[in-house]
Amino acid sequence: MSTQAADIRPTWEEITYRRGRNDLAWLFISAFSDGRLRDEDYCRALQDAWTGPDSPMAYADEMIWELLFRNVDFLVEDEESTCPLTGPTILYRGCSPDRLNRMSWSERPEVALSFAERYRRQGFDAHVWAAEFESDKALARFTKARPGENEWVMEPLAGEALAKAWIHMRLG
Repeated sequence: MSTQAADIRPTWEEITYRRGRNDLAWLFISAFSDGRLRDEDYCRALQDAWTGPDSPMAYADEMIWELLFRNVDFLVEDEESTCPLTGPTILYRGCSPDRLNRMSWSERPEVALSFAERYRRQGFDAHVWAAEFESDKALARFTKARPGENEWVMEPLAGEALAKAWIHMRLG
């Protein structure tokens, strides 16, 4: 007979049952903060929380998300892994200047262009930006949740790195 106590905490599937994708970020943050999230569900829940909602940044700021991602070495889809970057790499982001320090970047400029165009239609002064990142700034990579986006989650640009970002493609 096993002496291990059964884990009575709900599974991630039970926590998210009959909830919409825009609920996933706050459900994850709440379950993690309250100690209700099972260790074995952490990576899957983090992936869902980041890739499910339209804007996961609406639920927590950059510092909180960075801490949540740093609980694992590096996240590839829903599994802990090692970062595939071996040196500096250039990534792209379609946004207005005030959102340049956000965490979602793409390896494909055409993906960034689609975001920049969407923001321009909403009245923002958006362009396709490029920035060089060191591999230690990478937190996660998602290619399956939103096919074609090839999303990299990176530490927010700050200081000199933010100042060195450049407009790769100016719109309008």
